[in-house]
Amino acid sequence: SADGACVPQPHGKGPVPTPDTFGHFLNSTNITQLALSAPVPQGYSLLHSNLHAALTGPDYMGFTPLDTYNTTRCAFECDNHPGCLTFNVFLERAPLLSIGPD
Repeated sequence: SADGACVPQPHGKGPVPTPDTFGHFLNSTNITQLALSAPVPQGYSLLHSNLHAALTGPDYMGFTPLDTYNTTRCAFECDNHPGCLTFNVFLERAPLLSIGPD
């Protein structure tokens, strides 16, 4: 915020490890299981799974936030977006406070 105050941010939708640290997020068995058990939608092939990154490139078309880790919904979104050929599904850790400039 302009006055330097911390502004609360919304909580995420995915599992939160205990304790809520970078290391525990990176090594979370719950998050790993989500990635490894996600179905591959019909018409798509699995390129990678359970990476600690998301892919992007010159043909990146944007993102759609979801409430759940849902590959079928991602395929639906891609199928209904002209030119979309592939998609990433990932969870990311985000701060609970937006810290102002001061």
